[in-house]
Amino acid sequence: ALGRQGPDTLITTFGFTEQCRHRRLDEARAALNAVLDGPKSTEVTQAEAAVDQARSNLQSTRDSLSSAKTNADLALTQAANTLRDRQDAYSRIYWENRDIEDSLNGSDMPQERIDMEAAALRAVENAERALAQANVAAEQARLAETEGVASAEARLRDAEARLAQLVAPADNDKVAAAQARVAAAQAELNRLLGPARNTQLESAEVGVTQAEAAREQVAAPPRAVDLAVAETEIAAARVALDQAELDLGQAMLVAPFAGTIARIDLQVGAPAGPSTPGMLLADLSEWRIETEDLTELDVVKIREGETIEVSFDALPQLSLPATIIRIKPQGGNRQGDIVYTVVARLEESDPRLRWNMTAVIRAEAETVATP
Repeated sequence: ALGRQGPDTLITTFGFTEQCRHRRLDEARAALNAVLDGPKSTEVTQAEAAVDQARSNLQSTRDSLSSAKTNADLALTQAANTLRDRQDAYSRIYWENRDIEDSLNGSDMPQERIDMEAAALRAVENAERALAQANVAAEQARLAETEGVASAEARLRDAEARLAQLVAPADNDKVAAAQARVAAAQAELNRLLGPARNTQLESAEVGVTQAEAAREQVAAPPRAVDLAVAETEIAAARVALDQAELDLGQAMLVAPFAGTIARIDLQVGAPAGPSTPGMLLADLSEWRIETEDLTELDVVKIREGETIEVSFDALPQLSLPATIIRIKPQGGNRQGDIVYTVVARLEESDPRLRWNMTAVIRAEAETVATP
């Protein structure tokens, strides 16, 4: 059952409250003395050692990651050179085999030449995969250097900020705040021990002290510690931005030249090998016509650099000028006739033109070939 508290209970409660107020006042005074006295020598020594260690770690990180990036760039250059060598070798063997095919007049290519071309193609594909791996390794090395150095610099700034905070003289706002806590604790104790008027005065003084401390804190210039913390956050945000830009760049597929996608060989959900073409990219700003039935009697009538007229079966009203840019020196057998390949470049274009359209070229007002 609830009842009124007796006198002993009230005295005990009041004594406990007074004891708490004394302890709070002592704690506030101790905090004020700590602000005024500054850090201990052991704390400063430890902070200085942390700065030296962070500075040493930053230098070692820079050296090791820079060396790793240099090695990755060298490996990338070597892989690119190897790919060019393999491509040159394959191109040479490929065109040699085409010339041999033309000279055989329909006979089978020697197996040795077929194997040689296949081996050269495999060497190109292996070099392409090696170049792709070297490129990934180089990107990872560059990213690791950026992130590693930024992280080490951030740790050094944190250590320097900690040291600066320890050795910095007591700020006015800190001292005022500590004094305000002392005054508040003293006022609370006086409220219990003194008359009501004294308590009101003490409370008013506490309010004035706190207001002055708040004003000094707002008017005070930014501290070096706060600036160091802000610079650390900015550096971390820049590293995150660099990572996002790198991820975006790796997610984008960039064509080696400006053109039009003529065919897409990839299918949704189907795996794609490293040597499988993904799409066919064409430069439709310039068209070339190749003949396939220009006989030996007609090829002697034209010259490289000569201007000809080209018409198209699908567009009978269209006639475009062209320039002969190449006449292959070796002819081939086509159904018993020796025919030559002539390559002509259209000087004008038409949006209706498509690949593999049948065209007719005319030189000196005489039809000479049907490409």
